[in-house]
Amino acid sequence: MTTSQDLTLRVGIHSEIGRLREVVVHRPGLELDRLTPDNAAELLFDDVLWADRARREHDEFAEVMRSHGVRVHLFAELLAQALATDAGRSFAVDRVCTDQRFGAALARSCARCSSTSTRRCWPAT
Repeated sequence: MTTSQDLTLRVGIHSEIGRLREVVVHRPGLELDRLTPDNAAELLFDDVLWADRARREHDEFAEVMRSHGVRVHLFAELLAQALATDAGRSFAVDRVCTDQRFGAALARSCARCSSTSTRRCWPAT
Protein backbone atom coordinates (compact mmCIF):
# COMPACT_ATOMS: atom_id res chain seq x y z
CA MET A 1 0.00 0.00 0.00
CA THR A 2 1.26 3.45 -0.92
CA THR A 3 0.98 6.26 1.57
CA SER A 4 0.81 9.95 0.79
CA GLN A 5 4.34 10.26 2.22
CA ASP A 6 5.63 7.94 -0.53
CA LEU A 7 4.19 10.09 -3.30
CA THR A 8 6.18 13.08 -4.43
CA LEU A 9 5.26 15.44 -7.20
CA ARG A 10 8.12 16.15 -9.60
CA VAL A 11 7.58 19.31 -11.56
CA GLY A 12 10.00 20.09 -14.34
CA ILE A 13 10.76 20.26 -18.01
CA HIS A 14 10.74 16.74 -19.45
CA SER A 15 10.78 15.15 -22.88
CA GLU A 16 10.57 11.62 -24.21
CA ILE A 17 13.11 12.43 -26.91
CA GLY A 18 15.71 14.54 -25.19
CA ARG A 19 16.61 17.70 -23.34
CA LEU A 20 14.72 20.89 -24.18
CA ARG A 21 17.27 23.25 -25.70
CA GLU A 22 15.16 25.97 -27.36
CA VAL A 23 11.55 27.04 -27.14
CA VAL A 24 9.33 29.70 -28.73
CA VAL A 25 6.87 31.31 -26.32
CA HIS A 26 4.16 33.93 -26.64
CA ARG A 27 4.04 36.42 -23.79
CA PRO A 28 0.40 37.20 -22.94
CA GLY A 29 -0.53 40.60 -24.33
CA LEU A 30 -3.63 42.63 -25.08
CA GLU A 31 -5.68 39.48 -25.64
CA LEU A 32 -5.85 39.03 -21.87
CA ASP A 33 -6.86 42.66 -21.32
CA ARG A 34 -9.76 42.07 -23.71
CA LEU A 35 -10.93 38.89 -21.98
CA THR A 36 -14.33 39.30 -20.30
CA PRO A 37 -16.80 36.94 -18.62
CA ASP A 38 -18.94 37.22 -21.77
CA ASN A 39 -16.24 36.15 -24.24
CA ALA A 40 -14.07 33.82 -22.10
CA ALA A 41 -15.76 30.58 -23.19
CA GLU A 42 -15.79 31.61 -26.86
CA LEU A 43 -12.04 32.29 -26.66
CA LEU A 44 -11.48 28.88 -24.99
CA PHE A 45 -10.62 30.21 -21.54
CA ASP A 46 -12.06 28.52 -18.48
CA ASP A 47 -12.22 31.78 -16.60
CA VAL A 48 -11.21 35.42 -16.77
CA LEU A 49 -7.56 35.76 -15.77
CA TRP A 50 -5.68 38.50 -14.00
CA ALA A 51 -3.67 39.77 -16.97
CA ASP A 52 -0.81 41.27 -14.95
CA ARG A 53 -0.45 38.11 -12.87
CA ALA A 54 -0.50 35.91 -16.00
CA ARG A 55 2.26 38.01 -17.56
CA ARG A 56 4.32 37.90 -14.38
CA GLU A 57 3.92 34.10 -14.12
CA HIS A 58 4.84 33.73 -17.80
CA ASP A 59 8.00 35.81 -17.28
CA GLU A 60 8.92 33.74 -14.22
CA PHE A 61 8.42 30.48 -16.15
CA ALA A 62 10.56 31.75 -19.03
CA GLU A 63 13.27 32.70 -16.52
CA VAL A 64 13.15 29.21 -14.96
CA MET A 65 13.66 27.71 -18.41
CA ARG A 66 16.60 30.07 -19.05
CA SER A 67 18.12 29.10 -15.69
CA HIS A 68 18.07 25.48 -16.91
CA GLY A 69 19.99 26.44 -20.05
CA VAL A 70 16.99 26.63 -22.38
CA ARG A 71 17.19 29.31 -25.06
CA VAL A 72 13.83 31.14 -24.91
CA HIS A 73 12.64 32.93 -28.05
CA LEU A 74 9.76 35.39 -27.80
CA PHE A 75 7.32 34.98 -30.68
CA ALA A 76 6.65 38.73 -30.98
CA GLU A 77 10.37 39.46 -31.35
CA LEU A 78 10.83 36.73 -33.96
CA LEU A 79 7.83 38.03 -35.92
CA ALA A 80 9.10 41.61 -35.78
CA GLN A 81 12.52 40.50 -37.03
CA ALA A 82 10.95 38.55 -39.90
CA LEU A 83 8.64 41.40 -40.94
CA ALA A 84 11.53 43.85 -40.88
CA THR A 85 12.87 42.22 -44.06
CA ASP A 86 11.37 42.40 -47.55
CA ALA A 87 11.53 38.61 -47.88
CA GLY A 88 9.80 38.12 -44.52
CA ARG A 89 7.01 40.57 -45.37
CA SER A 90 6.45 38.92 -48.75
CA PHE A 91 6.37 35.47 -47.17
CA ALA A 92 3.82 36.56 -44.55
CA VAL A 93 1.60 38.54 -46.94
CA ASP A 94 1.51 35.70 -49.47
CA ARG A 95 0.23 33.31 -46.80
CA VAL A 96 -2.14 35.64 -44.98
CA CYS A 97 -3.78 36.72 -48.22
CA THR A 98 -4.58 33.14 -49.19
CA ASP A 99 -6.07 32.31 -45.79
CA GLN A 100 -9.84 32.77 -45.97
CA ARG A 101 -10.42 32.97 -42.22
CA PHE A 102 -9.38 36.63 -42.14
CA GLY A 103 -12.21 37.77 -44.41
CA ALA A 104 -12.78 40.00 -47.40
CA ALA A 105 -11.44 43.23 -45.87
CA LEU A 106 -7.98 41.77 -45.44
CA ALA A 107 -8.11 40.18 -48.90
CA ARG A 108 -8.85 43.62 -50.42
CA SER A 109 -5.97 45.13 -48.44
CA CYS A 110 -3.62 42.39 -49.62
CA ALA A 111 -4.79 42.80 -53.21
CA ARG A 112 -3.82 46.49 -53.06
CA CYS A 113 -0.47 45.52 -51.57
CA SER A 114 0.18 42.81 -54.17
CA SER A 115 -0.52 45.20 -57.01
CA THR A 116 2.54 47.28 -56.15
CA SER A 117 6.00 46.17 -57.12
CA THR A 118 7.45 47.09 -53.73
CA ARG A 119 4.84 45.19 -51.68
CA ARG A 120 5.00 47.83 -48.96
CA CYS A 121 1.84 47.01 -47.04
CA TRP A 122 3.63 46.99 -43.68
CA PRO A 123 4.79 50.19 -42.02
CA ALA A 124 8.34 51.11 -42.87
CA THR A 125 10.83 50.39 -40.11
